[in-house]
Amino acid sequence: MSYFIKEIEKKLTKQEFAMAKLMVFGYRNYEIATKLNVSVSLVKVVLSNVFNKLNARNRANACYILGLGTIK
Repeated sequence: MSYFIKEIEKKLTKQEFAMAKLMVFGYRNYEIATKLNVSVSLVKVVLSNVFNKLNARNRANACYILGLGTIK
């Protein structure tokens, strides 16, 4: 795992990182909710927190920022 991703992991909770990782892999909110057995509303709130912590304007920008570290 790259240094960049380790730094992002420090900023995000485990739940935020797990959802962000799925988002980068192209999962939609309802797919993330199903996979993690949580509500779609929770996914929206958590991803909103991720966007704020990463200073991302939107989902695409967050994926770009996270993708810079090549999440695996």
